[in-house]
Amino acid sequence: MDKDNRVMPDHKVCKRNVAVPTILVEPFKPGGENQVFVQWFGEANGIDLGERQFRFDVPISVDSVHWMGHPEIFKIIMLGQVKDWPKKEAVQEIAQGVTKGDLDAYILWVVSTHFQIENDSGPGPSTFVVWMNIMLGDPNCGIIRPRGYCDTLVLDRENKKSEASNKRSSCFKTHWGLPKYGLAF
Repeated sequence: MDKDNRVMPDHKVCKRNVAVPTILVEPFKPGGENQVFVQWFGEANGIDLGERQFRFDVPISVDSVHWMGHPEIFKIIMLGQVKDWPKKEAVQEIAQGVTKGDLDAYILWVVSTHFQIENDSGPGPSTFVVWMNIMLGDPNCGIIRPRGYCDTLVLDRENKKSEASNKRSSCFKTHWGLPKYGLAF
């Protein structure tokens, strides 16, 4: 199928674009319960979606302990396929630990310095990876997936903030732990 800008997705498009993938907490429908979404550009096979952004459902509830009550304060390090993980030597471990070995699966890697966790190397920012196993089905465009994004400087900045705040805040112990690649599953 050739790219065709005349094909408009039937799925709801965001009214305002964001500069980086952004976590939103809002109801899917007016008056509904809050859900966690990532707003970002979409891609569909053979169809140019241009600068249209969508809300991609994050399959972890707002109340999950992962978010510690505040999904909106987490920053996104990576949104994309496991095979595009920034440390190539960790790709297989991430795939086995998060997506049951699926290298083509989409994941979301987030971090927040608002919550410190204790790991083998000392306290650090809370970070985890989510399997984004829910994509957008669209009758006009087929499957809409999030456009790939990775900025490891987000993690570097959050680590620096964490180091600075460790001197003035306490850290709670977590059972998650952080493997050598700096994430919790």
